[in-house]
Amino acid sequence: MTDRTGNPVPREKRLIEQFLKEPSPKRTTSTTVQYYQKKDGAIFPVRITLSPILLENEFLGVVEVFHDISKEMDIDRAKTEFISLASHQFKTPLTAMCWNTEMLMAVGQGHMPRQVFAYVEKIFSNNLKLVALVETLLNVSRIEMGTFVIVPRPIQLMEIINGILEELSPQIVNKKLRIQTHVQQNLPMINADPQCMRIIIQNLIVNAVKYSFKEGTVSVSSRIHPGGFLLMTVSDQGCGIPKLQQSKIFTKSFRADNAKDMHSDGSGLGLYIAKALVGQSKGRIWFESMENIGSDFHVSLPLS
Repeated sequence: MTDRTGNPVPREKRLIEQFLKEPSPKRTTSTTVQYYQKKDGAIFPVRITLSPILLENEFLGVVEVFHDISKEMDIDRAKTEFISLASHQFKTPLTAMCWNTEMLMAVGQGHMPRQVFAYVEKIFSNNLKLVALVETLLNVSRIEMGTFVIVPRPIQLMEIINGILEELSPQIVNKKLRIQTHVQQNLPMINADPQCMRIIIQNLIVNAVKYSFKEGTVSVSSRIHPGGFLLMTVSDQGCGIPKLQQSKIFTKSFRADNAKDMHSDGSGLGLYIAKALVGQSKGRIWFESMENIGSDFHVSLPLS
């Protein structure tokens, strides 16, 4: 069995060599996925698991297990395609319901009983949440299927930030949050995909508002770094991320325990999507966070 590059040195040998270089306390079970080529030229995925052999805490060797995961990956791909198809079918009627409900509210305000109007408002609010969830699922499936196309064009970053803050104004007012924007003076138009940029910034600002404590401050800043990239930071004074869970924060569907306690709803997909899109744009996303103090999320994107 050779790797897909035809390299005479098997990949698993290099993995074992790297595993053995680790100090004994760090030698724990590790898993990686590699692609191999059959004699007929077909490429297939293999999950390789390395586990140390210990006897009375003495390291004796390593056990290597290969598992062909072609079927699992086919099932996962089919699941992603189904979610994409289903989400796309859901989006059209939900959007129509949003428009109709919004029109009903505009026409009926002052003309329908207060209790009935409150019911219509509730329908509209919950429908917006469904539309947002469907859009999130669509974005995840597009990313995982490789169909999320990035088309850069000149955009005005401040317009995107102001639009997002305006959409979130009800939540901002309800929590009495202070919003601070620190945008470099005369920030030039940048070359980026507007949809991609909006999704990234929106996910960060939505989280900052959602997980901020009442009467806290949310700060959004952006500037051009001399190194030739755009640097954005979204900060909040909220629940923060527990230290032991910070390594999982960009994992799909993961939500920190204190976030679940603060808001039971949430898909855990926002930061996963943001990281994937930043990666596709050849950028970087990272954060600093302290529990019950707040979080600072940073994004750097190349200007070219």
